[in-house]
Amino acid sequence: AMTAVQVVALVEDRAQVEIEVTAIVPL
Repeated sequence: AMTAVQVVALVEDRAQVEIEVTAIVPL
């Protein structure tokens, strides 16, 4: 269960970074 939580946290962090990059540099 702990591993799953960590994976979800990593995925959310990566998605947040991608959203921020897309907002700054629209493709």
